[in-house]
Amino acid sequence: MSDERRSDRHHEANYADRQKSTDHTLKVLDYAEQAHRGENVAGQFVNNVIILAAVFHDVGIPESLKRHGSSARGVSTQVRKRGQVFDQTAQP
Repeated sequence: MSDERRSDRHHEANYADRQKSTDHTLKVLDYAEQAHRGENVAGQFVNNVIILAAVFHDVGIPESLKRHGSSARGVSTQVRKRGQVFDQTAQP
């Protein structure tokens, strides 16, 4: 395979990955906005926080994959398997 063809395939795969990631982020944003409306919480600040949280919710995954070979999902699964609790300060 020529270097040019290999480069084209690499570009196509990266574009597909970026499109999938964008679609996922937009879906999360839509869910966050629906939840926000359902909670009936007013205020531009709260709205901005929800939007930013939804848009950037996966921002650490590439670095996690690079450093640890897994994403946060893998870590959370390992933690649950060990029987640990994420937020031990929450009281029922």
